[in-house]
Amino acid sequence: MKIKPAISIILPAIALLVLFGSASHGESSNLKGILTTNSDPAIPLCEEALNPDNAVEKVFIHCALERGEFSGPSEKPQLARGKSAKVVAYNIERGMEIEKQIKLLAEHPVFKEADIILISEADRGCSRTGKLNVTRHIAQALKMNYVFGVEYVELPRVSKKAVNEVDAVCEHGNAALSRFPITGAELIRHRFTSYSYMPPGPDRDHKEPRLGGGMAIAADINADGDSLRVYSLHFDTDPFSKTDIPKSQAEDIVSHAANVDYPVIAGGDLNTVSYINDLRNGGKNDFAVSHFLDNGFADAHADLPVSKRHTSGMSYGAPVIIDIILIRNARSFESGVCPKSTCGKLSDHLPVWTVVEWD
Repeated sequence: MKIKPAISIILPAIALLVLFGSASHGESSNLKGILTTNSDPAIPLCEEALNPDNAVEKVFIHCALERGEFSGPSEKPQLARGKSAKVVAYNIERGMEIEKQIKLLAEHPVFKEADIILISEADRGCSRTGKLNVTRHIAQALKMNYVFGVEYVELPRVSKKAVNEVDAVCEHGNAALSRFPITGAELIRHRFTSYSYMPPGPDRDHKEPRLGGGMAIAADINADGDSLRVYSLHFDTDPFSKTDIPKSQAEDIVSHAANVDYPVIAGGDLNTVSYINDLRNGGKNDFAVSHFLDNGFADAHADLPVSKRHTSGMSYGAPVIIDIILIRNARSFESGVCPKSTCGKLSDHLPVWTVVEWD
């Protein structure tokens, strides 16, 4: 485990950079992340990706956020809901089934109406996903704006599983997509995170050697004149109940959002494997979700039966609820989880969705 006191990365990286904070659409944002419009996956977003094995920093890497805009006047949110937005959180498992995932998001009656999509585990330039810029490919197909941040610089290795194999250095991370203008964004590198680097050699094979560590994206959105703050999350896996890591990552997000007085939506793959037991027995043993709930956030799917909330692990006979949307200064309704029969073959996670409304 690695520890660092600061959680916000606002540093220069590779490619053409711009300071993204003053909005050209509507209200400005106080998020001051360094962003680039470079979308070529052959040009890395992270300094350390140029020479990863000789990089001084192996965990708290220095990366720009990538931004792109595809939503214009003809791509307004599809439902005239007033002060509301449909939000989807989806761990796309690298984008291994990207064309089928795009078809789902573009054509399914529930998902085609999404105004905001919070994506976990998107590749950028990796061989296993055809060296695509996965986030941009999805955003362009759906005509949405986006920001993408690097969680890991993936290092070459062979694997028995195609989902883990890469033949050259590439990048992998999280994203926020929106039909509304994105007025500011910031990359949050978590203070506590796991360590995944391995030096060159045969030990790399059949494992996941990487630079980097847990991160989140904060983005401000102008929803027809109203400000929204969204967080795209992917917390570290903590299979041995060392709850200091996921709890500290939840603390990072709650602290970052503490002074936001407009609606806040935080969603993604929280890897909260014990949360299902809390929902069953009324406990508070999942410290990550509990920290959100203790600080004014609400579980957008709280009204659903536990049996309808499984989002991963079903193929192993151990279903868990780890893909979650949490909201503050807002209300949710019409929440749901994509059925396994529809989405089970597209990723190892099922997408979740909710409609959020505010005053």
